[in-house]
Amino acid sequence: VEAAVLRIPYGKEDPESAGPVRLKFGKINGAALVCLEFYLFFCCRDLSSVFGDHDQRHDLFLFRCGGIAQLRIGGKLFGLASDSVQGVRKWPVSGGADMYGLFGLVPGLFYLEAGLGSDFRDNNYVDILQENRYITPDLVLLPTYTPLDARLGIKIKVMEGLLFHVGGQYQLLLNEHYYVNAADTANRTVGNTFEVLYGKTTNRINVEAGLHYDAVKGLDLGVTARYNYWGVKDDDGSRWEHAWQKPAWEINFKGSYRFLEKWEVGLSYNFLAGRYARIGEESCKMKPLNDLNVWVTYKALDWLSVFVNGKNLIDVKGDSFYGYRNFGINGMAGVTMTF
Repeated sequence: VEAAVLRIPYGKEDPESAGPVRLKFGKINGAALVCLEFYLFFCCRDLSSVFGDHDQRHDLFLFRCGGIAQLRIGGKLFGLASDSVQGVRKWPVSGGADMYGLFGLVPGLFYLEAGLGSDFRDNNYVDILQENRYITPDLVLLPTYTPLDARLGIKIKVMEGLLFHVGGQYQLLLNEHYYVNAADTANRTVGNTFEVLYGKTTNRINVEAGLHYDAVKGLDLGVTARYNYWGVKDDDGSRWEHAWQKPAWEINFKGSYRFLEKWEVGLSYNFLAGRYARIGEESCKMKPLNDLNVWVTYKALDWLSVFVNGKNLIDVKGDSFYGYRNFGINGMAGVTMTF
């Protein structure tokens, strides 16, 4: 939980992501966590407004403005007020670089993207439930430290409104958690809740390619395909057979169209494959997910929207987690109110 944030405005950056100094406070299993972030921003042709967290939109803005380059150089420093928290005493003070650059090799047409970062995830209960709602009730996860997160890619403007990107990423994860089915010792079978195993080190490499199109007013289309390699090792250096429940292949498509100011229709497709579950000492291949969804939304008032959703329209019952198949064709209708 972020208890407080101190931002020192600098130049013309977006106030929501202003730097160069940010100070955050939180908790990990009752111990205070302090995160200090510091940045310097550089941008040719005064494109300061492109900096922030929504990379795709900012990259589009950079292309349209014919920008030459943008560069962010900084770092993060994490400090625990107590080193007595189980599993984190090895990292009472930790940190790493946080750098990102987008360089116009052919300005307005061909760009090189590079980044080097780090992270410290506290894995609080809210985050755990978003990952897996079927965890054991008393599960408390240890934090995950990512001292190295490097990425490299290219972005190409194929035509007006159409961008192609391809790239790769390497992450070194320490203490990453992997969900495994809890054993039902009374009935000598697999239980319906999940516990976790920790990999001392995880070397994750992914390669992805994608397209984004928005040349038509109101229309927004995007598709990304990704391959993940997971190299997980135990404390003794032995390599895991699989990264339990993690996908090797991912495909994500999302398209939406806004019209008549208040209406939106959309279509999404998600595919996950190459996942394995650990059942006792054995591995079991999980059924791929093929999830096709549609939705319609009408914004009746500034604070009130009406929606209708249709889910899993191709009726493929894959494993969301081992032992839990997703529903067949289903739908939902309702209202959303914002205050």
